[in-house]
Amino acid sequence: MFALAVTPDQPGTLLDAELVDPSLGLEVVEKGLVRSGEVANGESYPPKHPLTELPAKFSEGTLVAFALVANDTGNFDGLGVVLIWTSGGSRHIAYQATGVRLCVDIADCDIEPVTPKIADLDVDSVIERYS
Repeated sequence: MFALAVTPDQPGTLLDAELVDPSLGLEVVEKGLVRSGEVANGESYPPKHPLTELPAKFSEGTLVAFALVANDTGNFDGLGVVLIWTSGGSRHIAYQATGVRLCVDIADCDIEPVTPKIADLDVDSVIERYS
């Protein structure tokens, strides 16, 4: 499955992108920029459209995709995305509250529990981890 984030609107180089606090058993198997704009949230893996490996230059808001897999049945969460990039000669770090829930072989996939976890997240602490 793919989960998506978006780069900043100004030109720069995306150095890295990290899924925040992924559930045990949730793994990022690929990440990168989506040049075609055709990958959608929830699209199956492997991608039909290639990703540009990081670090990668971007000139405007560009999609960032994470290919996720889980090693068991159940609900798996990611509590947002941290982007690390350079622009205008400076290094930047930002958090995006783009939460994700991957439901594997279960009858009911309820994403509601992800929202309160994101609301309770200490964003400053998250950004500090990647500084």
